[in-house]
Amino acid sequence: MLKQRLQGFIAGVLITVLIIGTLTFATPFVREVFYGVNVVVNGVPQEFDDDMQPFIMDGRTFLPVRGIAEALDVPVDWDSETQTVYVGRLLDGLSPDRITFVGGDGILIMTGWYVESAAARFDVTNQGLAAQREWHISLTLSEEGRVVFTDATDRLSRLQGQFNSETGMPMNTISVKLDGEVITAPQVLQRLDMRELIITGDFSQEDAEFIVNILNSGR
Repeated sequence: MLKQRLQGFIAGVLITVLIIGTLTFATPFVREVFYGVNVVVNGVPQEFDDDMQPFIMDGRTFLPVRGIAEALDVPVDWDSETQTVYVGRLLDGLSPDRITFVGGDGILIMTGWYVESAAARFDVTNQGLAAQREWHISLTLSEEGRVVFTDATDRLSRLQGQFNSETGMPMNTISVKLDGEVITAPQVLQRLDMRELIITGDFSQEDAEFIVNILNSGR
């Protein structure tokens, strides 16, 4: 493996200040980068252009998104306006990352890409005295999404009673957003380890089906 050293600035630069006779040494900043990483996709060794070579730095392996996506025959695109890389099929210009799950502390939990499947349903969502049929969205998270969601609810449930100083919202909420607009923002009272979720929000049938199309667009 070819080993290359990248230096943030030239180490050991000697600066002599003649006026006061002081010697100053610049502190070296060295990061090691290893090239020569072999990549095999579906049993086929891959070759990449010089500007897309995979490498290892600080113990982490970096692979070119476009090169890997093209090897998998998956479309990839870059939106400079939103600084977003799109990997996978889009449906009618829609993308699952238009749906976001954001904690009351302002931290992004996940996007719609973590949703394995979604369906619009018209059913009873409240079993209490005010039980009624309404349009809602039923979600099934991927296994990775389940892990992310579980960790987030564990963290947020510990923030009960605290409020975000910027938004005024309780810190233990999860805001489900479409294009940055809040659809619903339930509070988290305990750690939830589950893949099946229900989103309610006074939806019309058209609204529910539109959101479901977005969530399923990358499948």
